[in-house]
Amino acid sequence: TREGMDEIGDDVIVTQRGASDLFGGFLPQQIVDLIDGVPGVRRATGELLLFAPSERSRNVLAIGWPETSHLWKAVPMRDGRLPSPGERRVALLGDNLADAMEKSIGDTIELLGEKFRVIGITKYTTVINRGTALVPLSDLQEATYRQRQLSLIHVNFIRNLKPAEAARVKNAIEALGRVTVSTASEVLQND
Repeated sequence: TREGMDEIGDDVIVTQRGASDLFGGFLPQQIVDLIDGVPGVRRATGELLLFAPSERSRNVLAIGWPETSHLWKAVPMRDGRLPSPGERRVALLGDNLADAMEKSIGDTIELLGEKFRVIGITKYTTVINRGTALVPLSDLQEATYRQRQLSLIHVNFIRNLKPAEAARVKNAIEALGRVTVSTASEVLQND
């Protein structure tokens, strides 16, 4: 799991303070803009993360990202393409998930009772990322009745930030509200 988080490329992850785990906390989507404005933050992007009931009595790790997120541009592709701006009800499946569910480009996958058209197969290196379904954030929020809610926020600092300055940035983000700022290792130690 730590390797999967590191593969995404975060410096820190912001979660709800006191949440029992990554799946149990929720953040308001508008806090992303506040975090993005903290001096020392290069970029911040929200994510909704959950296990979604799917076909064949399977639960699939579903991840929703905003359509403008930098994370889409870094997705390693085995086949297909990324979502186009404004495109709805589409999914990128990790290669392990696609193979296990016998899905290919043009097929549909059911997540939370909704049909998503498979437009891409990813080729991450870590096991956890190879088993995920990536979808537009707005679709996942709508399907879960969690409009404008996130599970976590990916944060990257400006380049060459010294440790003391990184600590100041983390403290400034935590001062925004009831949030915890952690590295991937720290998240797993506390989860």
